[in-house]
Amino acid sequence: MLGVFITKLCVFLVLLPFLVEAKVADNVCLLQLMPCPEKVTLKTGHFYFKQQLNIYIEGMSDKRQQAALTGSTTQLSRLEYFDFKHFNIVASQEKADIAIIVQNKMASQKQSGANYRHPSLGDDESYQLTISQELIFIQTNTEFGVMHALTTLVQLIYAADENVHKSDTHLKAVLTTLELPQLLIEDKPEYRWRGLLIDSVRHFIPISDIKRQLDGMAAAKLNVFHWHLNDDQGWRIESKHYPKLHLMASDNLYYTHEEIKGVVAYASLLGIRVVPELDVPGHASAIAVAYPEFIAEKKSYAMERQWGVFEPVLDVSDAKVYQFIEDLVAEFTLLFPDNYMHIGGDEVNPKQWLNNDNIKRLMLNKNLANSDDLHHYFNAKVQDILTKYQRKMVGWDEIYHPHLPKDIVIQSWRGLESLNKFANSGYQGVLSTGFYIDQPQYSAYHYRNNPKTNIDIEASASQSTISPNTGDDKNTHYRTWELTIPRLKGSAVKGNFTLITRIDGNKDRQLSGYLKLNDNAFQKVSIHAPVTTLSSKILVFSLDSWMGPLRFELDFPKPFISSQTSLTNNTLTTATPRNNRLFIGNAFYPLIAHELKNPAPQNVPLAPQLKPNNTKNILGGEATLWSELVTQNNIDIRTWPRLFVIAERLWSKPQINNLDNMYQRLFFIDRYSEIILGLKHKEQQRKGFSALLNDHNTDENIHALMHLGKLIEPAHYYTRHHIKHQLGQYHQLAALDDFVDFLAVESFEIIELTNFIEAYQKGNKSVLSNIKLKVKAWQENQIILNRIVIQSSISSSFKALIKDVEVFNHTAEHIVGFCSNKVLNPKHTFAQLSQQLQQRQEQQNETVIAAIPLFQTLLTSCQVANK
Repeated sequence: MLGVFITKLCVFLVLLPFLVEAKVADNVCLLQLMPCPEKVTLKTGHFYFKQQLNIYIEGMSDKRQQAALTGSTTQLSRLEYFDFKHFNIVASQEKADIAIIVQNKMASQKQSGANYRHPSLGDDESYQLTISQELIFIQTNTEFGVMHALTTLVQLIYAADENVHKSDTHLKAVLTTLELPQLLIEDKPEYRWRGLLIDSVRHFIPISDIKRQLDGMAAAKLNVFHWHLNDDQGWRIESKHYPKLHLMASDNLYYTHEEIKGVVAYASLLGIRVVPELDVPGHASAIAVAYPEFIAEKKSYAMERQWGVFEPVLDVSDAKVYQFIEDLVAEFTLLFPDNYMHIGGDEVNPKQWLNNDNIKRLMLNKNLANSDDLHHYFNAKVQDILTKYQRKMVGWDEIYHPHLPKDIVIQSWRGLESLNKFANSGYQGVLSTGFYIDQPQYSAYHYRNNPKTNIDIEASASQSTISPNTGDDKNTHYRTWELTIPRLKGSAVKGNFTLITRIDGNKDRQLSGYLKLNDNAFQKVSIHAPVTTLSSKILVFSLDSWMGPLRFELDFPKPFISSQTSLTNNTLTTATPRNNRLFIGNAFYPLIAHELKNPAPQNVPLAPQLKPNNTKNILGGEATLWSELVTQNNIDIRTWPRLFVIAERLWSKPQINNLDNMYQRLFFIDRYSEIILGLKHKEQQRKGFSALLNDHNTDENIHALMHLGKLIEPAHYYTRHHIKHQLGQYHQLAALDDFVDFLAVESFEIIELTNFIEAYQKGNKSVLSNIKLKVKAWQENQIILNRIVIQSSISSSFKALIKDVEVFNHTAEHIVGFCSNKVLNPKHTFAQLSQQLQQRQEQQNETVIAAIPLFQTLLTSCQVANK
């Protein structure tokens, strides 16, 4: 709840002086920091932070010292109530208010004695931050630890600035001091590789926008910028050796060498590595436009405007192709100093390979049985080129082959099952599944996504399968369903669900379920609606998957055949419609389920676990921002503040996992990102809504759309992508300027409403008044929205959404009235209200009314309570 968030924040900061030697709880971060530090000890007393402070620095290079001071000064100058002036550098620690000591053995003990160097994998990023009554003391082993310590300090200062305002909302005077708590923070990252991929190809992202994301990354303690620079739809980097790449295949939207060097230098100062991606041998349509002679099928090619996977692939039999790659690698090494280079390697369509006579002869001569062997042959040759230029290979899952050296890094888009396989084979891996921020997803989903989740703690006793008792165990029952999930684009997802019911001596039923999707192994699900009888009801279970958080609602009939059922191919199907549904995050998908007739008990193979001695091979994770639906006008909306949640998962200990606490801090970070870091997620939303209104972009109308945006969320998973494909709008030239393009991924108002309804279910009836106030505000806002529909030339889909919201508002009003008065209007029965909600919830649009399932829960709770 936003009100609760603010209250808890204020109360906590007020209580700081009285918390003596307090330490972080097992799964909660006590301070309003993100990422949460490893260890915090709070002490009695304060440090008074003044407008001008003396600072002593020892062991930092001149360049990074200047960057650190400039960056911190800029951020502190943006405080709303405290008027910070500047730091004064002093020559001795005795004169300092802030002392920074880098204990670098390679540096002299002079103030600026260290040599500047670029960040690299494995750098010591730890730091110790002590705030006492007289001194702020930062002690680290490297400059990179200093940067992280200063980031933490700025967050603490902003929290103190906000706390003063919350304590006195009428404050008008400019503050000249701030009280910081005395404390000790000892901190270091959980993972060495904490990154963000930005796709500059599908939609070009200007340099200024890239640098702003780097500012946010540094504040979130991320340390890898993975730059996706070529794909089917464009080539985005100047090439001296092959100029037709940027002249013919970029639409004149590319980065010059000087611009690239500027970004690399900027990132380096912030402690961020830049890992470039040269995507080969597939995703080669742009290369084909400029140099068709390097493609397996020799012909002329036009620029690819559609989104998807296409046929052009490099001719792996041609020696000139390897010279082409080597020349590009040589260029890249002059621009990107990092030791790692990404080669892509994913989604290779082998059609052109298998139709090329030269390639077929190569396969015969080299004894290559199939296209996978051919792909490995190519990767091995590219690996040799990278080694020649002192670079290590990074690539997606498809590059894996046991003959490649163990120092390569495999980035997994296929998930933990794939990642654990690589790690158990001795290869280093980085997880991206579950961190796709181009997809709208709940922050909670990202927060649960730990790259080391499935660890085999006791290897000798671990289970690789669930083995049913095949004897005469009359207390254990098995039921299995075949599942089909039709998608709006592409093939359906297929699966199997096995439900195991065990009845103990007290006749209590214990349920467990295991789900398999496509070619993945079985995983244990969470069952939310335990079945206590064999009568038909809805079984609800959930699982986090590569698609997002899945919530299955499975019609659960009696397990026997009656006259109303029919048998088909050993499955049990009902003649009446079933209430099967699936939600991928907030998006509805139909679910087809067929129960197998009397399935014989069988082993259920589980996903492979990560062996404890191989956890060192999991380097970390990387969020990915693919840009089919992302432009320079909404990149911040898609990225922030959500990326802080992923950053915490990769920096902080896995024990810090309390979702309520995470959301409280995320609300704080949302404002911090905008005010202190200068990120533009809120500005971009306001500008987008203003442009949508054309000549009617008054403050009142813009505010109405922003208020509506608190109730609406973009549909999760690839729902938007697939709908655009159906509408013929899934391409590079399609406009991305509608209401949904400027929506925040997740609504804090919905989070607050969720907490209200959970409190109501637990017996706190007073929160119903808070829910009433929200419904009233929505209805008042609807008056302005209806006027906008008449006055403005908004899209038909947006008009339809506004109409749906109006109907929902009326339904919500009736539900709140029912809960208050304990009686329904005769015109609105429980079934009618429930049906109205369900009809709107089961629409597949680019947007969803995020409050619908909450009011369905409220309606059911009130019905039960009123009975």
